[in-house]
Amino acid sequence: MTAAAAGLETPADLVAAARTVLDRPDALPGSAWARSTALLARQALEAAIAGFWEREVPEAVTGSFTTQLLCLRSYVPTEVATAAFEAWAALSTACHHHAYDLAPTATELHNWLDTVADVVDDLS
Repeated sequence: MTAAAAGLETPADLVAAARTVLDRPDALPGSAWARSTALLARQALEAAIAGFWEREVPEAVTGSFTTQLLCLRSYVPTEVATAAFEAWAALSTACHHHAYDLAPTATELHNWLDTVADVVDDLS
């Protein structure tokens, strides 16, 4: 099911959903709640960046996401672009489960989610 099919149509909706999952660690077994939170937060960030490019430079949406993140520095303050890149990298790592990795902690997830919410606001 896509985020839009689940009724999550905006980056802010995805951030709210991630906060809901984060605040209910007992809702999903094991570390699934942490990875679910990370995935929703990363989707919110990606949707916000895609929306930014659609408004500012529609052709940029066809580039790889890494390229879009790198080009962001030319269009927004450096702090916003850096926060977006660092959050995306951390969330991407958190989304991929490896047997030797620990799931992200609630504190890490709260920090990343706060950063994503700030970037979503800055890009809208």
